[in-house]
Amino acid sequence: MSEDHSQGQSKPLNALAGAAPEKASGLARSLSVRVAILLTLALLPLGLLAVVQTQKAITAARQTYQASLQAQTSDIVRPEREMIIAAFGAANGLADAVAVLDPAATDCVALMQRAARSTPHTLFVGFTNSDGLSVCNNFDKRYDFSDNPSSKELFENPQERVSFNPSGEVTGIPVIIVSQPVYGKEQDFLGFVSLSFSGQPMVRERNRIDIAREATVVTFNAEGTILTSDVPKEEVSQLLPVDRSLSELVGLPRQAFTAPTVQGTKRDFALVPIIPGEAYALGVWKPETPLVQSVKYASATIMFPILMWITSLLVGLMAIQRQVIRPLRRLGRSMHDFADKRIAFRGDALNDSPAEIQQIARTFHSVAFKLLNDEADLENRVFEREVLLKEVHHRVKNNLQLISSILNLQSRQATSKEARDALRTVQDRLSSLATVHRALYQTTELSNVRIDVLLESLFSQLLAIGSETVRGIKLTTDMDPVTLVPDQASPLAMLATEAFTNALKYSGKNRDGELFINVRLKQTDTADGSDIVLELANSVSEEVTDQGAVRLGRKLIRTFSQQLGGTVEQLLENGRYVFVVTFPFEAFHPEDENA
Repeated sequence: MSEDHSQGQSKPLNALAGAAPEKASGLARSLSVRVAILLTLALLPLGLLAVVQTQKAITAARQTYQASLQAQTSDIVRPEREMIIAAFGAANGLADAVAVLDPAATDCVALMQRAARSTPHTLFVGFTNSDGLSVCNNFDKRYDFSDNPSSKELFENPQERVSFNPSGEVTGIPVIIVSQPVYGKEQDFLGFVSLSFSGQPMVRERNRIDIAREATVVTFNAEGTILTSDVPKEEVSQLLPVDRSLSELVGLPRQAFTAPTVQGTKRDFALVPIIPGEAYALGVWKPETPLVQSVKYASATIMFPILMWITSLLVGLMAIQRQVIRPLRRLGRSMHDFADKRIAFRGDALNDSPAEIQQIARTFHSVAFKLLNDEADLENRVFEREVLLKEVHHRVKNNLQLISSILNLQSRQATSKEARDALRTVQDRLSSLATVHRALYQTTELSNVRIDVLLESLFSQLLAIGSETVRGIKLTTDMDPVTLVPDQASPLAMLATEAFTNALKYSGKNRDGELFINVRLKQTDTADGSDIVLELANSVSEEVTDQGAVRLGRKLIRTFSQQLGGTVEQLLENGRYVFVVTFPFEAFHPEDENA
């Protein structure tokens, strides 16, 4: 740069003047200059139009949202609506029939029973005369409702009504009651036809509707008494609007509004008449994302500086779309293809883009080319390492099995039982090591081992061998899926072999005649991480007062538990011997493997 500057000082003025257009041309290709030029072309009317349209869209969206809440609430309470309408229809028909029948006649009882069978979920159908007595009902029994406060209120003000009784006079359970007055030929008041049904089947049917899970719905009558609800009735009061009671909502048309609940949570409410003047439904919904509709916001949007900013932003977005977003999308697609499929990226694919983006593209092309080469080398090295490690584990397993076979041949030739037992013990330990190495070369990941699967296989082998001396033993396992690093899997497998062999050796029938070995493997959370707990419990006879491994076995168990950094507990009680080892879980760290 200093060289160009020194040469420029020696050039004539006309040469310097010739260099200026080239510098200006490079500046014109800058992204910031292009965006700045386009921003000066902003049109103010577009901003005004955007504000007006935004306000209209907000108003329309709010109205649509409220209408949607009303429609969804109406759909949710469809079971209640259908049941109450059906009950009123049946009550009206029965009232007309009772007006011409003798309420004490057998035909009246049969009529009530037929109505109860034809109306779903109906519990009681009957006629109650003006004295509060019911002889004509589906139970064909005599009931006296004269002392019932609800009946007294009905007789004082006879009209069709929906009410709720927390403990029905006949059924003894919470019921919804639909009452219809009965008048004689001369319009003299004869009594009431009442139908009662439980609201729980309707709540259960409503809960099967998917949209019902998003709202809490309460139905109530003209007095504001709750008929059905999705939550216990003692909790309903906390979900109601703080400034309106249910009785204050009676008589209002279908509507939606937003208000805080008694417990202080803002909710959207939808009021839907089930039967106008008789029954209503109130849906309580969690509010959607708040829509901007306040007066402050409306005033702010017409402020001149903000309008200018919005207008400039619109034009800026147009500029960025053409000069930045489109090239970057092409560059992003190329990067995505490279990341997913390793498709090579051409650095000259964005020659028509601004100079800054072209520079990014060329840099990415260089990085991608180097990354491909590095990944190829790394994959080769990883593959070679995995093949080598699997081959090592395979050969170690084969060698251990060969040694085990030699020991097996030697044990057959041994003349003393002690020698055969000693060789068999060594053979079992070699088999457990071979099982670990077999699991390592068979797994797809060399960095960890499913210890529960390994122990299942190991115990099955040991039980098959031990069954020659101990018959009828029952093995029960309860093991969580636990994955350990090889440094923990190997000593745990050896420790489990010693403990299981010891359990086989000393197991006996307890006082209940049971002969068993129970194995549990659990991973429990602790304050510092998690622990692995292996528990072996076997039945012992009453004569056994101590169950301990031979001296070498004890030393091995102690050594393996120290390698695991764990503790060993032994307990003999109630005809069973329990062996428990607990050690901290060691998570796999890739840096450890690399090291």
